[in-house]
Amino acid sequence: QVENEGRQSWLSLEGAHDKDPFTQYLHAFRYIMDAPSPPVITADSVMERFFDILLSIFCLVVIGSAISKISGTMVELRSMNEAKSKQRYEIRQYLHSQDASFELVSRVMKFVEY
Repeated sequence: QVENEGRQSWLSLEGAHDKDPFTQYLHAFRYIMDAPSPPVITADSVMERFFDILLSIFCLVVIGSAISKISGTMVELRSMNEAKSKQRYEIRQYLHSQDASFELVSRVMKFVEY
């Protein structure tokens, strides 16, 4: 079905309704990958469409790996900060259990923070 409720399908938008199924599939895949704004310049041959799809998949992989690397770094930084916070908390608890003066606790904690 080329038209549905007065709207054009991707087949008629791309002029692919008379093409073979593989080419229609490439058109559909490219239309989905470039959504919501398919480019104005369209690929003319099967090879150009195939290259365009491979380029889109490559970009998705690169962006995904960059996001993964950033997330991993953030988790590592968070765990380092948690370890430091836990160490400061344990030192403060120890000093309070030994009835150290407020001045001594403050000086030790300043030293620990650096």
